Amino acid sequence: MTSVLRFVWGVLRSSMIAVAVLATPVIALVVALVVLVLSPLPGALPEAKPTPIIQPAELFAADGTPIGTLRGFDIGLPTEASDINATVVAALVAAEDRNFYAHTGVDPRAIGRAVRENFDSGDIAQGGSTITQQLVKNRYLGGERTFGRKLREAVLAQRLENELNKDEILLAYLADSYFGSGAYGLSAAASVYFNKPASELDASESAMVVGMLPSPSSYSPHVNVTGAEAARMRTLVAMRDNAALSDEEFTQAAARKVTLVASADEAATLDPTDHTVVWPLVGKDLGPYPHFTQFVERYLIDQLGEEVVFSRGLRVETTLELDRQRIATDLVTSLARRSGDPTVGSALAMVEPATGYIQVMASSTSWEDSQVNLVTGGDVGFQAGSSVKPFVLAAALEAGSKPDRTLNSPTVYTTADGSQLRNFGGEAGGVVSIRESIVRSLNTPLLMLAAELDPNAVAATGRRLGVTSWTPDQTYGESVALGAYETSPLDMASAFGSFAARGRFVPPVPVRRVTTVDGQVLIDNSLRPTERVLDEVVADNVNDVLVQVVQRGTGTNAKLSRPVAGKTGTAENFTAAWFVGYTPELSAAVWLGHVDGVRRLPPIDGVGEITGGSLPATLWRQFMEAVYVDAPVTPFAPAQPISGPRPVLVDETGAIIAPEPGPLTVTGATPGRQPVSPVAG
Repeated sequence: MTSVLRFVWGVLRSSMIAVAVLATPVIALVVALVVLVLSPLPGALPEAKPTPIIQPAELFAADGTPIGTLRGFDIGLPTEASDINATVVAALVAAEDRNFYAHTGVDPRAIGRAVRENFDSGDIAQGGSTITQQLVKNRYLGGERTFGRKLREAVLAQRLENELNKDEILLAYLADSYFGSGAYGLSAAASVYFNKPASELDASESAMVVGMLPSPSSYSPHVNVTGAEAARMRTLVAMRDNAALSDEEFTQAAARKVTLVASADEAATLDPTDHTVVWPLVGKDLGPYPHFTQFVERYLIDQLGEEVVFSRGLRVETTLELDRQRIATDLVTSLARRSGDPTVGSALAMVEPATGYIQVMASSTSWEDSQVNLVTGGDVGFQAGSSVKPFVLAAALEAGSKPDRTLNSPTVYTTADGSQLRNFGGEAGGVVSIRESIVRSLNTPLLMLAAELDPNAVAATGRRLGVTSWTPDQTYGESVALGAYETSPLDMASAFGSFAARGRFVPPVPVRRVTTVDGQVLIDNSLRPTERVLDEVVADNVNDVLVQVVQRGTGTNAKLSRPVAGKTGTAENFTAAWFVGYTPELSAAVWLGHVDGVRRLPPIDGVGEITGGSLPATLWRQFMEAVYVDAPVTPFAPAQPISGPRPVLVDETGAIIAPEPGPLTVTGATPGRQPVSPVAG
């Protein structure tokens, strides 16, 4: 019974399709007559939809030097009459509208063929639309699938034929049509697929782009080489059958299979008699600093949306300081290369604390090979080792502790979950001050201090200062004091910048100003409000302690001929090493490690066990010496005594709010996370 019903329904549906399609010319004529009778003047075409104007965003360094271009995969290029050669026209007419030069907008014979095809297939396999009707749909009506729209399309197609000649209709159609892979218009398609002007398209290339028109997204060779090849062959057959190609020309063109190459070098190796070479899809020119450029793109999309970023012709003035970027890139690339291990990487991020401007984003990784930006922490971030200990210091000072408060420093500290953690080298520190614990990078006293404060409070302090990866929905154990929770060089440079700015924070940004082609300002970061995230007295005391880390502690390799504060860090099992340092004007973080974050670093430059105080601190010094050539010396503000608890919460205006007191609780390490081993740095 079900089979019978399906058969009956198929017959009825085919019949209805046939009647509707056959009736189209008659109904269209009636509607046209009614419109002409009722209109006091000859009917006019509706206003055409604007052709997409897609202009990429241009990026400039802080000094105005162009550094890249951002666009999506949409590109619109003007198509002029001189861009359309006879081969393209022959392909279009053969594939889409064989009677184009004979009909007046609607082709009854094409409708008849469509009826037969639809009847045979039991579905609407063909629509019988002429090129003129398709132009009307694209330019005036849109793609709504209704009977009323088809009637309007037929009427307007005949009007259009009265206003434009055939060549003008072809030009308009090829200029307006979408050809897949973001290409609007024939000129854009020729550029995107073949990297050549549209006027130079040969028979095979013309057949491919024309063959894509019925379903451009499906037949784009960038997503479906097989589909593009099938579309090309269908069009070539149509051209031969329509006498646009001789048998010999057809055979030659048919032999040139669609081939998607990865580069211009690969294209040069292919025999053009065997291949229709399609170039790779390039959505943007990331320029010489792709890690930074990609970061800018993400920032702009978050702020403005993709449509604005990729189509409005933006002028983007970035924060990148080219001279400093070049120096940093050379340093981190050289250091990683000297390891002799391709899985070892290095990164340097520098932020201007007063503005949040990201001046340097140098990653040793090849963007083309891996698209991994070590400055932002790669895929999941990196354990920062002891470089996070200043966050414990800041939290303790906020709670009312003084830098010279003494703590016990046992050889072994047992965490709430039973893990046993030690000082570097098994050292027993005895009774030491908080200051000395930081300067010498002792583990056990700071673990005890983190437990006293509540590890979650320590994490909240780091988050407030700028560590975005330490989310409030995570539970933190005492090992937060030893850097067991992942972060990035950019976050660390930004957070230490809050110390440099005496407790004020501005989120890091890669852009100063964004304007449109007509001068409209979309983003202006030239005057950004800062947020009070740490009491000024607390920040000054943190600075005082971290200056001593560089003067006489684990960070002496970072000394400059000016005041410098900073902290070293070494991840578990020497898999990575850090130095995060700052002056009153600039904050920079250096990271060296295995990109996978698992294996121990190999010896580099004769250094076996690489800690943050060795190669990272040395690289930081080399970089900052170049930055500060002939620059005036600025001292840190003197530290005033801590007189009691100085916690900081802020409202929307940045005003400090005293928090409600609450109980301190001690939690264990996060389930599944192993505490770091006894490493200082």
